[in-house]
Amino acid sequence: MQKSEVQFDTETVVPPKKWVIFGAVIVILAISFGVFQLLSAMRQAPPQKQAKPVAPLVEVVPLSPMQVHFSIPSQGTVVAKTRTVLVAQVSGTIRDISPKLENGGFFRKGEWMATIDPRDYEIAVHEAQARLDAELARLQEAQAQAEQAREEWKLTGRPLDKAPPLALKLPQVAQAEASVAIARAGLERAQRNLEKTKIVAPYDAFVESVNVDLGQFVSPGAQLATIFSVDAVEVRLPVLEQDVPFLRPISEDAPVSVTLTADNGREVRTWQAVLVRREAKIDERNRVLYVIARLDDPFGLYGAKREAPLRPGLFVQAE
Repeated sequence: MQKSEVQFDTETVVPPKKWVIFGAVIVILAISFGVFQLLSAMRQAPPQKQAKPVAPLVEVVPLSPMQVHFSIPSQGTVVAKTRTVLVAQVSGTIRDISPKLENGGFFRKGEWMATIDPRDYEIAVHEAQARLDAELARLQEAQAQAEQAREEWKLTGRPLDKAPPLALKLPQVAQAEASVAIARAGLERAQRNLEKTKIVAPYDAFVESVNVDLGQFVSPGAQLATIFSVDAVEVRLPVLEQDVPFLRPISEDAPVSVTLTADNGREVRTWQAVLVRREAKIDERNRVLYVIARLDDPFGLYGAKREAPLRPGLFVQAE
C-alpha cells in the first residue's frame, strides 16, 4: 500500500508594519477633525461692536511765499584784472635796472623800474630850450617894430583902423608868435622824450616776465617787461544756456556772491567773490554765457584778510 505525502505551506501573509502606522494616523486625524467641528459648532460668536471713526491728527501751518536760491556750478581760471606789457617809447641803451625787475618783483605805482640812457634826450631839451629863447627874442623884436609902426601911423593923422596890416607889421608879429608856439611845442616834446627814458610802474603790480637786460639797446615798441595789477583778479565762468534765466540781475546794491574753491590735493581753499558783469552774448561754439566774478585785494595788500592769496593762473571751482 502506497503512502501519500501531504505538504503544508507554513508561511503566513502578514501586512507590512508601515501600513499599520499609516492607518492609525488617518484614524487619529479623522477623530481630531470631528472633535474640532463639534467644538466650533458649540462656540458662541462674540458680540460685535461698531467701530467709532477716529479723526487723524493734523498740524496746520500758514503758507507764505518765499524766494529759493540755488547754486549754479562752474569753473574757470583766475586772471589779473589789469595786465600790461611795458614797451620802450624811445630808443636807447638800458643804462640802469632796478634789482626788483625780475619775475615776482613787486612795484608800487610810480616806482622806478629801469632807465634808458637819457643823455641824447637831455641835449635835445637844451636845444629846444635855446630855439624857444631865440623865437621869443624874435617875437619881442617884431612886437617892438609893430609898436613903432603904430606910432608912425598915428603921426599921419589918419585913423589907426584904416592902416593896412603890412604898415603896422602885424603879419611879422603873427609869424613870430607862430614860431614861438612851434618852439614851445618842440621843447615840450623833448621834455616828454626825456621823461620816457625813465620806466616807472603805472600801478601797484607784480612782475610777470622781463625781456631786457642791462646794456641792451631797445627801439620804440620793444617789449621790456610784463606786469599785472594786484588790486583785483577776475574769473571768467561759463554758465549753461538753460541756467541763464536763473541768474539774478547783477547790481551793486544786491551783489551776487560766488564761492571760489581750489583743491591742491592737500588742502581746500576758498574765497568769496562777487559777480560784476556778464558778457553780451552766448558763445556760439559751446552754447554758454560767460559771467565775470571779481575778487578785490587778492593778495591782502590793502587790508583784506586772506588765508592764502588768489593768484592769477589758478584753476578754481565756482558756485
